[in-house]
Amino acid sequence: MDIKKGKKRGAKVVEPSIIRFERITELLDREKLTRKAFAESLGREPGNVSRILKSQKISEDFIDQVISTYPDYRKEWLLGYDEIPTHTEQAAAAERGRTVTAPILVLEAAVKEVCARENIPVPHLDNIPELLLIEAQLKDYAVSLMWNYIKYKDNSFTWSYLNQVEEAANRKRRKERDNG
Repeated sequence: MDIKKGKKRGAKVVEPSIIRFERITELLDREKLTRKAFAESLGREPGNVSRILKSQKISEDFIDQVISTYPDYRKEWLLGYDEIPTHTEQAAAAERGRTVTAPILVLEAAVKEVCARENIPVPHLDNIPELLLIEAQLKDYAVSLMWNYIKYKDNSFTWSYLNQVEEAANRKRRKERDNG
């Protein structure tokens, strides 16, 4: 047994994850469950679940057990990969067209272009964690590009346009929040 690394009887090392803890806590709030009732619903001892949550070392196996007990919740959300908690909410968001972001559309277009150029079939992009990572990298790259552009182009059309787009997006978010 290697205590320093958290290994015990072949168990996987699980790093503390604040977001997984927060997601489990939100699930408890949504379901109006105490930690004891939650543990019992999973068929676990309350002390065991308390130790898991207190340590914030929430394994994917534990998340799988939560999903099997509460199947409407999405594994991707519980793991911290996206912001949509339930399958029902995901379907509603898809109806409103909110699940496809601009960077994902850029990625899909790039994949299609590369596949056409290489004369290979277009794969379905469905690896959510990988897509989210690439999306974050694209956003960082876009910010870097715009910073360099704006840094050398004071009072540029692009700067004024970006401010207008940001203001419109903020107005839309406030309106949705107020109406929703």
